[in-house]
This record gives sequence, C-alpha cells and structure tokens, in this order.
Amino acid sequence: IGYIHHWFQVASLEYLNLCLQIYHCFGCNAGGNVFHFLMEYEKLSFVEVIKYLGDRYGISVSLENSNKNKDDLQRLREFHTNSTKFYESLIITDLGSSVMKYLENRNISKNTIKEFQLGFAHNSWDSLLKFSRDNGTPVEVMDKSGLFIRTERGVFDRFRNRLMFPIHNHTGQVIAFGGRAMDKSDPAKYINSPE
Repeated sequence: IGYIHHWFQVASLEYLNLCLQIYHCFGCNAGGNVFHFLMEYEKLSFVEVIKYLGDRYGISVSLENSNKNKDDLQRLREFHTNSTKFYESLIITDLGSSVMKYLENRNISKNTIKEFQLGFAHNSWDSLLKFSRDNGTPVEVMDKSGLFIRTERGVFDRFRNRLMFPIHNHTGQVIAFGGRAMDKSDPAKYINSPE
C-alpha cells in the first residue's frame, strides 16, 4: 500500500502497487494502470498517453491511426481554441465591462487576464452557438465540445453570464472550460464543461 496524490484533494487511502503497476483510490473508486491514470489525470486520449510516455522516456513511437479519429480530435481542439478567442473577445467589450471591473477589484491585472486567456460568456442563450454556426463548425464537433446543451426544445449555450477559464492539457491545448457565475443569485457559482 502506498499513497499517491489525489487530484480531488480528498483525504483518502489510495493503493499503489509498483510491481503490478496499478493504482486504486478508495475515495473516488478510480483505478487502473499507468495509461488509465494519465488519461484521467492529464485528460489525454490513449494515443496521446502513448506519445507522451514515449517522448518522456526517449522511446520512438510510431502509431498507425485512423485519420478520421485524428481529424475529429484536431477539429475539436481547433473549436476549443476558437471558443477561447470568442470568450476573450467578449471580455473587452461593453458586455464584459462588469467582469473586467470584478477582476480589477480582485487585483487581477490585464496581463494576467491575457496570459490565462480569461474570457466572458455573456447572458445569451445562443451567442456561442451562432458564432459556431456562422463559422461552419460541424454539429458533431459542437456536441463533443461540451459547450452546448441539447434538449427537446433545441440547443443552447452551456455557459451564460460567466467569467470563463479555459482548461489546458500538458501541451497547452484547450480541452475544457470552467465558468464562474457573475450573477450572485445563480445557485451554481462554478460550472465546468463535461469531459
């Protein structure tokens, strides 16, 4: 038995067996091998984990992969990048003035805002949706992005009236988003896009 760093910061006993190269967390019931651990912890695909480990340990990795899967992942990453730029553009408009004031009151500089690519999702049900459709984003990419909610009434933006934080993987690519409510009456102060 050993202890490993728990990414949820919950005090729990975790099992780490170096001989078998497996782990198990009794706090969240996560477990598996090194590949599964890195997929969960770093939010990488299996192929990305193989490449990451190969690079880290100086092992040449040559993978034959489906061009479709690679293209799908590339389109999703490009969409996340474009969405980040969209949110960044809104924070510096009149729509984002209250968010800029909030950040200023928290002593967060404009350089920090730029460095961390903070943005703003204004109080609209479909601003990112319209932006995405206008730019020809495929429906499949929008569905996989986690930035929209699909109901029987239609599709709408997941994030509204929120300070936006892009979440990056170890290579600096945006893989998800977190959003802080700007309306104090919103019951969900923070929400994240799903995995």
